[in-house]
This record gives sequence, structure tokens and C-alpha cells, in this order.
Amino acid sequence: MTRCTTRILTAITVVFALLVVAPVTATADDDDLDDAYAQYLDGDVDFDGPQPVTDTFGEIVLINSPTVEQVPVGRLRWNIQHRMGPFEMDTSNLFGVYAPGNIRLGFYYGLHDRVQLGLGATQAGSRFDANTKVQLIEQHTEGWQQVSVSYFGQMTLQGGDADRFDRFSHRIGYLHELLVARKFSDDFSLQASLGLTHKNVVDTREGYRNDNLAASLAGKYNLNPNWAINFEAGQGQLLSWVYPSEDGARSYPILGLGVEYFSSAHGFQVFLSSTNDILTGPSYVFNSQDIREGNLFVGFNITRDWTLH
Repeated sequence: MTRCTTRILTAITVVFALLVVAPVTATADDDDLDDAYAQYLDGDVDFDGPQPVTDTFGEIVLINSPTVEQVPVGRLRWNIQHRMGPFEMDTSNLFGVYAPGNIRLGFYYGLHDRVQLGLGATQAGSRFDANTKVQLIEQHTEGWQQVSVSYFGQMTLQGGDADRFDRFSHRIGYLHELLVARKFSDDFSLQASLGLTHKNVVDTREGYRNDNLAASLAGKYNLNPNWAINFEAGQGQLLSWVYPSEDGARSYPILGLGVEYFSSAHGFQVFLSSTNDILTGPSYVFNSQDIREGNLFVGFNITRDWTLH
């Protein structure tokens, strides 16, 4: 296990502990407080009781990581995720702008207060994906619910030439991820996650496993009402690091740092990332970009919301 991977896993362990035991000073969102106060005047709710903590991250995706945030009920969110080519201090590719990149178009719909559905298509690997997010626990200002917990599930279907796959099922991979997040204050939120990846068919000759574990953390610090700093760190193929094979298949750490601008209907993130993949499951398994060799990619995420009813 490399020193970089060890540090990431240690940080994730510490974050899990902080999410549970650290004090919290976050407040509920103004709109939610207004609604709660209106219900209080009608006698439907105890305004002095614990209130839900909202707007933990604002966006459902932070750089590459899914967050505990949900698309509101009845809203459709369009998410454009783009990764440029390798970032190089060379005008010949203009910091990766001229180099071949990767793009994903995704749509997410708020089906229920606690359920979100999504579909997407990614250029790299000609992949289609379907995903769902279910909120299991919502953080409150008081009481035992001091963290938000969500389940994120993703199924990917890889396209490409039929000669590469003997069966249709060989194209399919899955990700099951448990997200645990806490809004420590109105400005700072942190999330840790543990995931299980499965790919129906892998090249075992290269040391890959059908099933593997992944862990990650992500954070956001609000500079003001419209700007924030985002970061993430993750490591896939944990079993391959703990039990290395002779063939030495590795998925390198996923690191990212960037800034975000957000408004009521739009969100824009720009960042540097150590992976040019976009889908969480495949990037956990197949990230071949080693940041120690200077492999970085400029990326951005853009979101737009529509209210359908």
C-alpha cells in the first residue's frame, strides 16, 4: 500500500469519527424555516423543536463524488460534466483544452422527499448509467440525528464493439455506496463514504477483481453566499491494495480541488482532478492516472434545474 493511499484511508477514518462526535452549529435553510414557522402558526408543528439541516452541499455531485444532497420533489436537474485532456504547462494543448476529453450528460429527478432517480451517458467507454439515491437519515439541529446518511446505487452499461463482450451481461457494472455527511456550520460540510463495486467481467490476468471496496471523502467550505471551495479524496480497489496480486493491477487515488459558484437555479464547479473518468463506479476501479507523475485534468460541472409541477 502506497504512502498516498495510506494517508487517504487514515483521513477517511478520522472523518468518519468526526462526523459522529464533533459539535455542530449548522442551521436550517431560510425557506424551510419560513415553511416551518407558517406551520407553527397553524398549530401543525413545534417551531421550538429540532429542525432539519438543509443545503449540506447544495449540489448532488461534488467534483466526482455523489453527495447526500437530493433534487427537490418535482424538479428535473440537468448536469453537464466535462473533463479536458491532460493538464500541461504547454501552449500546444492549452492546458488540456485542445486534447481529447470526456463528457457526461445526466438528468436527475426528485421522485420523493427521500428518493432521487437519474440517467446519464458518458463519452469515455460509451457508457450509459442509471442511478438512484435514497435518504436514510436527515441531519437535525438537535437530537440523535446529527448526520445525514444516504444510499447511492449506480448501474453502468458499457457500449462498444460486440466482439469485446461475449454476453450482454458482461457489459454491466454496479456501485453500492453509503454516504455519511455532516454540516458542521453554515459554511463547512464534510462527507465520508464507503462503496462496494462489482463488474460482471474483468480481466483477471491483469489482477482485477469482480468485487472490490472503495472509500472517499468530500468537503465544501462556503466563502460567501455564492462562492465555495470544494475538495475530494478517494481510493478504489481497496482489496487489491490489501491483498496485492502478482499482476499488480492498481486504481490510483482520486484527488480533486476546485471552486464553485451557485445560485437558486444554476451551479458551476471548476476544478483540477487526478482522474479523467466521470462515473464514480468505473473511476474507482480503473483510474490509471497517477498524480505523482503529474497527471491532472481540468474539469467543470454545470447544473440547471427545472420545476415540472
